Amino acid sequence: MVLALGCQAAPDSFLASTGQSVDDWTDLFLNAAQFFLGQSPYLISTALTTFRTLCLSIMALMMEIVKGSELTHVVRLIGLLTHSARTLQLHRKTALLPNLSTSEAEIRRRIWVTVQLLDVDLALRSGTSFLHQDHDAEMPLAVDDPDFSLPDSTYQIKLAELLPTLAEIIKTVNSPTNSAVPYDMVCAWDKQLRQQLQDAEVALSMPPDGKNENSDKVRLQVNFLAMLVHRTLIALHQNYISEIGLSIAILHSSLKVLQVHQAWHTLAADGAGDQTRTVSSQTLFNALEPVGPAGVSSFSSSLPTWLVDLCHDHFTAAMFNVILALRRVDFEAVGKYQASSMDDSGSSDVASRPATWTVLRQNLELKHVRACRSAAHFREFFALAVAVGCLESIDAGEPMLPTTASPA
Repeated sequence: MVLALGCQAAPDSFLASTGQSVDDWTDLFLNAAQFFLGQSPYLISTALTTFRTLCLSIMALMMEIVKGSELTHVVRLIGLLTHSARTLQLHRKTALLPNLSTSEAEIRRRIWVTVQLLDVDLALRSGTSFLHQDHDAEMPLAVDDPDFSLPDSTYQIKLAELLPTLAEIIKTVNSPTNSAVPYDMVCAWDKQLRQQLQDAEVALSMPPDGKNENSDKVRLQVNFLAMLVHRTLIALHQNYISEIGLSIAILHSSLKVLQVHQAWHTLAADGAGDQTRTVSSQTLFNALEPVGPAGVSSFSSSLPTWLVDLCHDHFTAAMFNVILALRRVDFEAVGKYQASSMDDSGSSDVASRPATWTVLRQNLELKHVRACRSAAHFREFFALAVAVGCLESIDAGEPMLPTTASPA
């Protein structure tokens, strides 16, 4: 499964000499992973290695690289994953298992963070609210074990600190029984999330040794956390979209998500052009699944392309919110709006209407580039293209289809 996802992160030139395409190798490794997973008793006795394979399988489904996959398949597999995690006691503090080594205890903590992240991500995609918040597992730690190296402790810690707030917000917003979230609570959660994101950005940009040798990886981690926070803020503010302050906040967060979309495409293009830059195989999965030892092999990589595919529907949601904002929001009123609550949230830096149109068109072109990756990618691009075309016709005051003069 690691090799299947690694093929998605590798540039075409890396596998060109084999005579097979990236998709051919991906299918080969996926089929092998599914075969060996099917031979293991994972429904009866789930080992940590098998459990990590299930996490990567969910990522493959979310990236739309498994042919014939649907969102309902992800929902079912997440249900199996979360219940298996609780069976393995991953949600409990490691002190209850005194025979664990330091490295194994840390692996369990990081796997639990991965489970929480996948659960939150699915809730954002599907509108579900079955998030498991009843746990007492400790935060990931900075491990210094000569026999086992676990990278990215700072990122893991900051992600683990964010997840409880994200889970609480999404569970409340998606609940089929709760009434609308009170306005004061929305503003409080908005401020809390933005502060946690700011703290994470500061922590990740200032390594303990004062050096930053992995700037691309750190940038990806910061961008991923920003995307996750602002995608949650979009969901949080939806009930108050008619309020000018929170409609501006939705537009602001949508543009932040699309900035990440553009940044990852730019970094991928730069990486594809730099054939001398190498990364370890483990680095490919540090953003979402850094729960094992660092890999020993390395290769040239256009690193963020798999992340673009993994988060494709979050970018689509942000683009539809920008389209709605261009239709509904009075940008002149935005410029005059000076409410103190929005000053605290940082939403006062929303771009002008022409600049927002530019961002939307640029992101639509990026969607076009990857429209043939899967049926889901194409459906999203087609729907966005139609919506943008309708909006352009409305702005121009012209019909989308040519009209014919009535016969005399």
